[in-house]
Amino acid sequence: MVMPKTSYNDDEFNRLISPIVQNEEYQKTKFCTHHGLNRYDHMVRVAYYSYKITKTLHLNYKETTKGAILHDFFFNEEEDSRLKRLIDHPDLAYLNASKYFELTNLEEDII
Repeated sequence: MVMPKTSYNDDEFNRLISPIVQNEEYQKTKFCTHHGLNRYDHMVRVAYYSYKITKTLHLNYKETTKGAILHDFFFNEEEDSRLKRLIDHPDLAYLNASKYFELTNLEEDII
């Protein structure tokens, strides 16, 4: 498995996210704008900080990282209003994540 190229020089983190970020559908998030970044970079950043905090606190960092890397796994829907997308995006992210990845109950809840 090829390790993803991220700006975070942490082998364990990169191994954890690798199966997800290499997914062909997930790669499409690189073309969606989100919080001033592309959605891919946003999710990697959120996942990294979630990983660091939960690992430091000796919590379930593996599932937290997976839930975080998938929390905005949806695509721009031009016909949707911004408010509708804000309300619906957790459900859209969950539907996409569950279509492509096996999720635990905790990961579903994080998404």
